[in-house]
Amino acid sequence: CYSTLAQKKGYQGVLSVGRVQTPILGLVVARDRAHEGHEKQAYHTVKAQIDMPSQLVEAEYIPADDAPVDEKGRIADAVFGKKIANEVQGKPAAVLSVLEITQRLRDQHKAITYNRSDCRYLNDERHAEAAELLQALTPAYGDMAEYAAPNLKSKAFNSKKVTAHHAIIPTMNVPELGKLTEDERRIYELIVKLYIAQFYPPAEFMA
Repeated sequence: CYSTLAQKKGYQGVLSVGRVQTPILGLVVARDRAHEGHEKQAYHTVKAQIDMPSQLVEAEYIPADDAPVDEKGRIADAVFGKKIANEVQGKPAAVLSVLEITQRLRDQHKAITYNRSDCRYLNDERHAEAAELLQALTPAYGDMAEYAAPNLKSKAFNSKKVTAHHAIIPTMNVPELGKLTEDERRIYELIVKLYIAQFYPPAEFMA
């Protein structure tokens, strides 16, 4: 039927279709077109190193709803990013209600591991779970999780440096992001992104 209809429109040959091959081919073509049509876009991040009493904490600025961001929520205006950085440079910082939020993520949503840990390392055994966990995170975090390489093993995997509890990471029980509160989602995404980053090669910057 498809071949006959195509030939009436000038197509020479036979079309092969099927309930499996046709949608799979459609996915491949759509992905290929998206890849060819991708355009690099510059964006900016604002990060801070906060000297806490027990350790140096790295933090990343999360743009407000009215901030100049691109379609992925990243800062698109360099002047805006520099303004934020200048405003917080050398200023005191306070951690507000994060423990309460992570407690809900752990107890209510079962989405993260033990939340009162101050350790930044994971047991070597945890590396074996990476492929399965990254796959579980892919529906919610797309290419970020899908293109991560579970075979990579960062310095974070070091059983010798794990104290009473290992670092906080996401669990296999990935919550529906839309059902989290705004604060819960922000904290959860920080935990997820930091975990996923362990499976990417070192960043490269253009001078």
